[in-house]
Amino acid sequence: MKKDYIDSLIFDLDGTLLDTIEDIKCSVNYVLSKRGYKTFTTDEYKNFIGKGSRFLLKSALGTDDEDLINEIYDEYLEYYLSHALDNTKSYRGIVSALRKANYLGYKIFILTNKPKELTDKIIAKIFNDIKFTGIISAAHNFKPKPDPESLLYIIKTYDLDPSSIIYFGDSDYDMIVCNKCGINHRIGCKYGYQDEKRLVESGASLTIDNGKMVADTFSKVGFNKGITLMVFFILTCLSIIVPSLYLGLFEINALSTSLYLTLSFVGLIYLIFFSSLFFLNLYVPNIKLHYFLMSSLIFSLLLSYLFIPSSRHVFSFGDRMDLIVFIAALLFILIAAISFIYLIKDLIYKRKVL
Repeated sequence: MKKDYIDSLIFDLDGTLLDTIEDIKCSVNYVLSKRGYKTFTTDEYKNFIGKGSRFLLKSALGTDDEDLINEIYDEYLEYYLSHALDNTKSYRGIVSALRKANYLGYKIFILTNKPKELTDKIIAKIFNDIKFTGIISAAHNFKPKPDPESLLYIIKTYDLDPSSIIYFGDSDYDMIVCNKCGINHRIGCKYGYQDEKRLVESGASLTIDNGKMVADTFSKVGFNKGITLMVFFILTCLSIIVPSLYLGLFEINALSTSLYLTLSFVGLIYLIFFSSLFFLNLYVPNIKLHYFLMSSLIFSLLLSYLFIPSSRHVFSFGDRMDLIVFIAALLFILIAAISFIYLIKDLIYKRKVL
């Protein structure tokens, strides 16, 4: 598969990021049973969803009576808003994939036919630490998918190149709207509510089996500038490990040796641990945590070199190189302090949201 430069990811919501079918079923069945209509099973509802709530109710009621659909829609929305998070959860691997996408600098969008009130409530709870560039409810201001109006709005408003987009969806409507808008990278999520055959027949360029494969798709389909962050991280770790190891191995002072070898060991463990988690798509730590830890290790190394008695070096403000190293240490102390403050702010904000 040809690899393009990718800077944007667009996700459907129901059946792609979130497993919402049980709460949808319970909410529709509630209003149906209240009025004496036939109710349906979870599998039957999988054939109704994908084109918006009014189409869902139309399918369940088996009628084109717009007045009846609008009347029941209000009852359905009221009930669903109160029960939207009873059973709804993200698919395994989705949260870590979105965190990785944030870390790598992708623009992330959600394009859903779900009502805006429901969309906002669910995302605020389940994806409270994910930064989305845009969350578009096609049912709010646009005709529902597969009408291309909402997707074209995203492309035009955010000045996106269709060739630089990966679209993830679980229905034929998603694949159809991608075709209409010239998006080549159409990922069919067959862990959702439609089978692989319908996804492929409607134009999926690739299908994936589970949410854990979402993050793998970023690098499989294309590349982006976010990889430079990983290179920067690796080089920063090596800038701590290599000089610390060198100074530790060739220093006769016991205190210096212990400190330098400890710094090199901590840097090496952190490099291996984070890289493993990142490339296995298991977890992406907060970028501010990197800045804090890296800056702390670097200023510890610099201050140790300057002020711990050594067989090869005695600190002096009159030495130009020592002065430069001292100023650099102060700079990294400042970076560490600022990073720590923002880390605490993130934790406080997240706790308030939860």
